[in-house]
Amino acid sequence: LTTFDLSSSPVYLGGIADVESHFLEDVVPSKQSFVGAIQKVVLNGAELVLAGGSQKKSDRLKETQLEHWEATTQWQGPPCGDNYSTCAKDRETLKRICRPLGSSYECSCSTPLTHMSFVRHLTASLGDVDLLHNLTAQREISAKAEAMACDALATRLGMASKDLQHDVPGKDNEIGAPLSEEERKEVQAGERRMGDSREAAVLYKGSVLFSGSTVINYHGLIDKDNTVDNVRIQLKTETSDGLVVMIPERSHGMEEFVAISLVSGRPEACLSLRSSHHSPPLNVDTSHSEGKRVTTLKAAQFVADGDWHIVHFIRNRGHISLIVDDQMVSGELAGTDGVLNNEGNIWLGGALERVTTLPWQYQRNFTGCISALFLNEVSIALLGDADLLYGTIASCS
Repeated sequence: LTTFDLSSSPVYLGGIADVESHFLEDVVPSKQSFVGAIQKVVLNGAELVLAGGSQKKSDRLKETQLEHWEATTQWQGPPCGDNYSTCAKDRETLKRICRPLGSSYECSCSTPLTHMSFVRHLTASLGDVDLLHNLTAQREISAKAEAMACDALATRLGMASKDLQHDVPGKDNEIGAPLSEEERKEVQAGERRMGDSREAAVLYKGSVLFSGSTVINYHGLIDKDNTVDNVRIQLKTETSDGLVVMIPERSHGMEEFVAISLVSGRPEACLSLRSSHHSPPLNVDTSHSEGKRVTTLKAAQFVADGDWHIVHFIRNRGHISLIVDDQMVSGELAGTDGVLNNEGNIWLGGALERVTTLPWQYQRNFTGCISALFLNEVSIALLGDADLLYGTIASCS
């Protein structure tokens, strides 16, 4: 055997679906899926467009044989995202879409998916021209595609625009009619870049000061029987202990919850779910009582130092990860169905009532500043999206 035909073989990115993983038990040493963000993938010289699955169910059914996305969301952290890039802050420019470039970014008129549609339109007329090994031609086509995207956007200047890196396939990626040279020059005359001084202001704008009695309740932002959680917070504090975020389930005495807290200046994440009927042996970091199971992840990083830090909690059923800045710890809560039953509430800054099922270190509310909250990689307006506000509300200096 000297050759392999892999043209019909699937490519797995980030992990292997549970329904297929048993085929590779003797080959793949670990079933732990990748936790993090992937910015760029190139296969045989071709860049994959990491746009995610379509939001329309009918389209997802058609695309099953081509692409299948599971428990994934578009990353909205640095270098792009509402709180990190400045692409959409200047209303006079057309280039309002953030395109990540490693740790930096550039502002563009097109998302990767839109850019690809223009590239296809341009290359369709080239016939059998070999572009794979012609870098000059690739750059020229890419530049032309970007110009066409700007032209198409200019025809819809009245459209509301947001600082995006979301790139969800839509029903139509239509090509707009190109502008004339005079019209393009008129539009480009209004474009300008913002300076670094404004970037710092964007990052920490709208920070909220939590006094130890401040708690914000958000309702309806998560499913009431969810199996996936993705919570990311940017915070600053000099207080060692305090409950930062909690997703409670109050109807059954707080048997189920997700809680993120600071204990001795270090972030911890606690997950409690009801036991399933047929429970396997417990892991060493897991406890159980009265039909529930609890596991705790403890980060090593000290964050009560008065500087800004990012605390990121990710859950896929019983698999959980806690990422503090760029350091991650992971664990698993076995013996449950992985469903977190809740009322759709999220508490930020502490608890709205006494929670006896929480560890005693979690009973204190958070004191410090929070500048960003992301749920499933969607930026939440700290005050604008709040359902209820308790205690003193003030901005951070």
